[in-house]
Amino acid sequence: MISIDGILKKASDQEEKAQQLVTVDSKQIDLTYDLAHLAVFDPNILDLQALKCEKRENYIKSLTRDNTQLVLNQIWNLETKRVDNAITAVLPKQAVYNLPRTKTIPKPKPPTKWELFARSKGITKKKKERMVWDEVTKQWRPRFGYHSIAQQKQENEWVIKVPDQANVNEDYFAKRSKERNERVARNELQRLRNLN
Repeated sequence: MISIDGILKKASDQEEKAQQLVTVDSKQIDLTYDLAHLAVFDPNILDLQALKCEKRENYIKSLTRDNTQLVLNQIWNLETKRVDNAITAVLPKQAVYNLPRTKTIPKPKPPTKWELFARSKGITKKKKERMVWDEVTKQWRPRFGYHSIAQQKQENEWVIKVPDQANVNEDYFAKRSKERNERVARNELQRLRNLN
């Protein structure tokens, strides 16, 4: 059976071991921390012999680990707050270095002729709602397209008024269907032209 003293001793040993892992040897020149960008700049001179030997990977890894640990130590020295059961550090707003942009700030585009005309006449863009209430079926339907009110009216229309001077024997349902198919084909042709 394990005693309480043994458990406490084991826990304190583990804590000391963790503290030893966190400690970092002091640097000759202090590092520059930019915590707003979560960056650190190490001006210390690299050991050229360690870089030229076969164990350079280990040297670079240890250097990276030390500098990362120093950044984390600086972060946990900042003010902390609790967010959704997690402790977070409040990063400073002021940056040490202003990092340059990769691209220049875009210039505002000049207004088009239509935008100038609309502004001078006081025309504002009014967006219509996509769905409209259908009084016949008592439900919301699209304004246009598949299952729209206009399409439903056309499908439910069982009689078409024939003009006075028109041919009485002509099938106006077939004519309307043909015109609709032609419009669809024309739109598809225009869409393909726009792609090229």
